[in-house]
Amino acid sequence: GVTLTSYTFGPQLSLPIHRVTPFGRILVGGAYESAGDSAAFAANLGGGLDLRLDRRWSLRLFEADYYLTHFANPVNSHQNNLRLGTGLVFGF
Repeated sequence: GVTLTSYTFGPQLSLPIHRVTPFGRILVGGAYESAGDSAAFAANLGGGLDLRLDRRWSLRLFEADYYLTHFANPVNSHQNNLRLGTGLVFGF
């Protein structure tokens, strides 16, 4: 099997409006894949919407990220991915 591990860092901008909080982020860093034992540039660009349930908990209604990596390959040496998510958010 192939394992892909990524580490990205960067700013996230949130704008609380009553009980909902839209957010956006730009993250850059690196990725490592085990099959070719190689490392490459990685970036995430995306955002989403949270619904506050109480003081500490929110429901992530949706999250969508464009996920880019630059591993060498015979075609164009970059991979374009879409990451979608939902879930619970705990704030502290």
